[in-house]
Amino acid sequence: MLKQESLIQAVQEKGKADARIDGIWMYGSFTQGEGDAYSDVEFYIFVQDDTFAALDTAAWIAEVYPVYTTFFNDFGTQVAIFQNMVRGEFHFHTASEMAMIDGFRGAIDQPDIDAMCLYDKAGTLHVHLQSLVGADPLSMGENAQHAADNMINNLLFGWSVFMRGEIARSHELLWYVQRYYLQLVRIAQSSTAHWLNPTRWLEREIPAEYYDAYAGCTAPLQKQAIRQAYTTALDNLKSIFAQLTAQGVLLKDYAVLFTELEKYMA
Repeated sequence: MLKQESLIQAVQEKGKADARIDGIWMYGSFTQGEGDAYSDVEFYIFVQDDTFAALDTAAWIAEVYPVYTTFFNDFGTQVAIFQNMVRGEFHFHTASEMAMIDGFRGAIDQPDIDAMCLYDKAGTLHVHLQSLVGADPLSMGENAQHAADNMINNLLFGWSVFMRGEIARSHELLWYVQRYYLQLVRIAQSSTAHWLNPTRWLEREIPAEYYDAYAGCTAPLQKQAIRQAYTTALDNLKSIFAQLTAQGVLLKDYAVLFTELEKYMA
């Protein structure tokens, strides 16, 4: 048994034994049959409302398995570095907040409810998890529009700070440009299994020409390389945008905006 699987089992057993816990939702690679010796473990833990405020979440996690540290990351997720060098992510919420799961529809497509549901005291968690089944991002046109809008936003933002002379900052913003480009590629190629982590297994999930196009908008921290990466990213955006528009995915007409971006970046 992998050490990650042992941790998952320990979380499940602790949840079942704790009267304060109403449900445990696991997400990530182990719910998709892709977990391995290098994977994290990730959970949403729903706590009875009247006991939530008094729950010491760091202590709860440490009772699952010894930790080196627990802390909250920039996204508000409680992270644990376990002493077996596995990283865990924990989201503790009140049971009355369980309906938040419905809001992930379209961002997560998870057909196996049993793999996600580690514990469900009253059967309520299963009802909400059902909303994630069959919610393919390909059927959600707003996801493509969101990715396109945000790629444009970060292209303009990154190029502007580049022209100001903030080379390191423009290099950082390239990450966002690349991420949204890959989401657009995955929609165009009907390869959205890793929508939330679009670089995951990119090497085997998209055609070589798109992989090479993605490589063209990456760069070391060198001024000329970053300039070229932004120029290539705009060309990539125009190309994938045209493809998606031909597929009837995108709704907005950005022809004028693209022309103005080209002038601005010339």
